[in-house]
Amino acid sequence: MQPPKLDTARVFERVFAIYRLQARVLLPAALLIYVVPSLLVLSSSVTLQALALAAVLVGGVAYQGLVVQAVRDIQDGVRDLSLGGLFRSISQVFAQLMWTAILVGIAVFLGFLAFIIPGLVLLTWWAVAAPVVVCEVRSAPEAMSRSRQLVHGHGWRVFSVLIVTLLLVFVASTLLVSLAGGDRVAIAIASLIARTLTAPIFALASAVLYLELLQLKGESLPPADIASFSGRT
Repeated sequence: MQPPKLDTARVFERVFAIYRLQARVLLPAALLIYVVPSLLVLSSSVTLQALALAAVLVGGVAYQGLVVQAVRDIQDGVRDLSLGGLFRSISQVFAQLMWTAILVGIAVFLGFLAFIIPGLVLLTWWAVAAPVVVCEVRSAPEAMSRSRQLVHGHGWRVFSVLIVTLLLVFVASTLLVSLAGGDRVAIAIASLIARTLTAPIFALASAVLYLELLQLKGESLPPADIASFSGRT
């Protein structure tokens, strides 16, 4: 008897269901994280433009962790964590999240330089590295190894989820920005709106993939310290 395979349709159903359930925290969080970089981009200063890029990268890493915790929080059907609680929940793992993003980013970039395919393979192997860091509190190398272990046997389906998700985000963002016309301020505002609306999608896909792969491996989600994150004793 063949082992069960990842259900890609179920992954997307859960992604958009959680998007609706957690929109009241996911969208304000994305707005808070990306509003400053969007303002900095309006400047003609090269230094401020570089700061904007750095802020986007750091903010994106933080947001990935925050979304993972939001998905983890809603698993019992009740949202326990406020926006502040979600930010507090990733403070202890942020350094490892950042380190994971740097290692994965460099490796995937080099893989793309090596005729693209190696980069796609690495991107697939490490698709759930960020959720592993957050939920299992692992170091970056451990999270990357653990991600590959979870993805093993489901690589093509994980890859298809990533590609479809990236295409959805790209098309939605492009359409929204194209509506702004040629005005610089309008483009910046449109980019902020597009980033706010689409940022949860890829992060949710990674988090849901992690949950689905855990289930397929017969493992349970590690419990979260909700009381600590919520400020309760």
